[in-house]
Amino acid sequence: SKEAIERANQAAVLERKALEDVLDQTSIPICLLLGRELRFAFANDAFQKLFALTQSPVGKTNAEVFPEAMAQGFGKLLDHVFETGETYSA
Repeated sequence: SKEAIERANQAAVLERKALEDVLDQTSIPICLLLGRELRFAFANDAFQKLFALTQSPVGKTNAEVFPEAMAQGFGKLLDHVFETGETYSA
């Protein structure tokens, strides 16, 4: 039913928020990029500090946040990860 779907959606939002809260508190830099554009869906404080970002990259593409790295070939590496599903860790 429509109500059951709405409850499931609300539960999913709460679960994602809880996960983001845990990931945000870790000292390990973590980000989540989505889609072919490599748009930031999440970046914790440790990630932002590591790259000296003065504002959250969420909503921006990797190319907007790191244009020099993308121009130097990092984009090709991320494209490979996106296409193959292989894990990338640095």
